[in-house]
Amino acid sequence: MGDRVKRQQILERLVGFDTTSHLSNVDLIAWVAGYLHEQGVQATVLKSQDGQKANLIARIGPDNENGVVLSGHTDVVPVTGQAWSSDPFQLERRGTRLYGRGTADMKGFIACVLAAVPKMKRANLSAPVHLAFSHDEEVGCLGVRDLIPSLPKAAAVIVGEPTELKVVDRHKGVYAEQLSIRGVAAHSSLPHLGVNAIDYACALITEIRSIAEKLKAMPEQDFCSEPNFTTLSPATISGGTAMNIVPNLVDLSWHMRAVPRQDPALVINQIHAKIAELETAMQKEDSSCAIEYATAVDIPPFQQDKGSPAVALCQQLSGQNATQSVNYGTEAGLFQRAGFATAVYGPGNIAQAHKPDEFIELAQLDGCDLMLEKLIEKLES
Repeated sequence: MGDRVKRQQILERLVGFDTTSHLSNVDLIAWVAGYLHEQGVQATVLKSQDGQKANLIARIGPDNENGVVLSGHTDVVPVTGQAWSSDPFQLERRGTRLYGRGTADMKGFIACVLAAVPKMKRANLSAPVHLAFSHDEEVGCLGVRDLIPSLPKAAAVIVGEPTELKVVDRHKGVYAEQLSIRGVAAHSSLPHLGVNAIDYACALITEIRSIAEKLKAMPEQDFCSEPNFTTLSPATISGGTAMNIVPNLVDLSWHMRAVPRQDPALVINQIHAKIAELETAMQKEDSSCAIEYATAVDIPPFQQDKGSPAVALCQQLSGQNATQSVNYGTEAGLFQRAGFATAVYGPGNIAQAHKPDEFIELAQLDGCDLMLEKLIEKLES
């Protein structure tokens, strides 16, 4: 019972820090570093260049390459415009649920890990447990890209995203671009003197929809989450000044979630080829026209091969033989790209994330505690 009280106290502190991605997470990281110091654990805080964001790395146990990394992100999504029944940044218990922003995604996992630190310290570990807490996952997995190069080699990484304590070894990647289509303004009675940016934006959207339909006809059979194919769609659009002006500027973005076996570059190259074609056509009308684009989000797909040490470890800790796939993106693909065996496995349900009245079931946190106890036992052997 005492461990559950400690865990809830820690979660209450974590939820109390408003770490929405556009804000700083430095105070939360400082609190975690202080907590670890009290437990006799030295943490390394890696601040961003502007000092407004921070990652944290810590090691418990011996210094060798056989350890396990427990990875979590500290940022949360906004609550703006959401109708909450309680203060989103004050933990509230209602029955068997704990409510608050980040309880499921993913401060609940971090709270379980921190509550288990005293047990880790008391254990005679033969391999280390590494803690890796990042910033800005929700806006493109930005922080972990700076964290990974500072992380020691390890046998496995467990990314504690909410999977309902099911072992996840595959998820889609996320890619998005922002575009600016620049035409030429003119009086609407003389449209031949202008270049209509909205016309060209529509042509690009038509191409995106055409590619999306082809991708829909290419399902990945061993991807069990729906939809089991790569999805592609326009995401945002704005343009035009007035009804009597030929629109000279459109801002557009598009978004793709690629199944693991889909090479995102193939789709990206098709869209870039269409952009080049449209830009050439615009410039034939007026040489000042242009289409500029930039990557907004690039999270690689994630898929572990059978026999992955990380997946096998999570299966052993959970008692599960099966693995799952999910549609949402995580930092797992970046760990995998860096050469770490990785699995996604954590408490909570993704269906509760990003919504008003986000919550996590106490039973999920209890299950995570049990997993961590089994991990400690395994690393003692």
